[in-house]
Amino acid sequence: MKMKKSILIQVLSLSLSPIIGTFISVVFSINRKMSPFVLSFSLSLILIYMPLMYDVSAGFFAYIDYENGNIVKQLHLINVVASFIDDFFGLDYFYLVFMICFISIYLWFKTYENIISQSNSKYLHIFIFSIFFLLLTYKELMDLNRTFFSYTIAMYAIITFHLGKMKGYLKRSLLILSLLIHPSSLVIVLSYVASKYIRLSKSFFLLLLFFSLLLGANFELLLAQLLPFVPAETFLQTYLSNGKWGIVSDYELGRLILYFIQGGLISACLLLAFTNVNDRLSKTFLFLAMFFFVFIKFRVFGERFFLASTLCIPFLLVGIRQVNMRVIIILCFAFLKFFSYNLYIFGYIFTSEFNYVIKSEDSREIMMIKPLYMPTIYLLNIGYFGYSNEFIKVESKWKIEQYNNSLSGNK
Repeated sequence: MKMKKSILIQVLSLSLSPIIGTFISVVFSINRKMSPFVLSFSLSLILIYMPLMYDVSAGFFAYIDYENGNIVKQLHLINVVASFIDDFFGLDYFYLVFMICFISIYLWFKTYENIISQSNSKYLHIFIFSIFFLLLTYKELMDLNRTFFSYTIAMYAIITFHLGKMKGYLKRSLLILSLLIHPSSLVIVLSYVASKYIRLSKSFFLLLLFFSLLLGANFELLLAQLLPFVPAETFLQTYLSNGKWGIVSDYELGRLILYFIQGGLISACLLLAFTNVNDRLSKTFLFLAMFFFVFIKFRVFGERFFLASTLCIPFLLVGIRQVNMRVIIILCFAFLKFFSYNLYIFGYIFTSEFNYVIKSEDSREIMMIKPLYMPTIYLLNIGYFGYSNEFIKVESKWKIEQYNNSLSGNK
């Protein structure tokens, strides 16, 4: 089959540099010819040279401990796959991180492509592409990479099925896979299942959302009553009661900005969801919003449920035929989220202050600038130019012990 000229240009631009590949793909999005593959591959190749994050480092050292026989089982499914690709292909751990990042972003932009295929509007696709692009943040993609991967698979399975582009058995298989990758994707699965059997009026949904927010704002009043019934020394107890990972007790400026952006984005999306509360995809988002509002003050649960809600915003964009004020408001909050997350709230990740994982500032800076001057063919040699197993062993200080200590409150 003859390759389209637009695809060929994007592939050639990627072969030169992921920076060029990203730019050219974004330009082609203006006339609906963006290649999800090229854009996803380009972005992923850039992101894996950015600063190493906590969870990835902890997962790596858990993988190494298993390989050395220090622990009896792998931490999670991703590490099982890492052992497989090492045994059969001899690839370092970060090749898998790259593949996870690529598949996640590809499914994300493939969903965008499927949505805009239903509309002939002259400008709608530009607004929707902007929303999809601006909803991506480095912290969520590369620190919560396993969670992001799991949620994206669940979202893609549900929306592709409802667009008539996937069989039911494949949807169910992907939902199960998402649960195996990260169990917190259960919040998406439960919301989706509930949307099938629960039918409520717009007024009743609004009332439930109000009580969800009211409960979330005062959850600490219930926490003391609930904790005696939570099994001791479990992740649930940790994420409910631990000062580092549980409920937030401080309200510094960054936290208030975070609440404003999260609450504003979800509320803007609810304006769109309420246009058709009988639609199953809209109802799924409404239930997700309730989960988020209830746990909004929790560091881990709030972060995860906000991410789940954010990655299911495409549910609300299905069937839109033209740009309207609700879409514009969502775009404005997506813009705020992108710049506040990447530059203000979590912008320290790209500065000298972020020395929690990689000890050497020089090592971090040298790694970060490689996508700016190295061609794609060199950047793909992650084991030599990127975060190789040996590099992480020597340079990273965020091992699984530090992670466990932080959970138990010993750090």
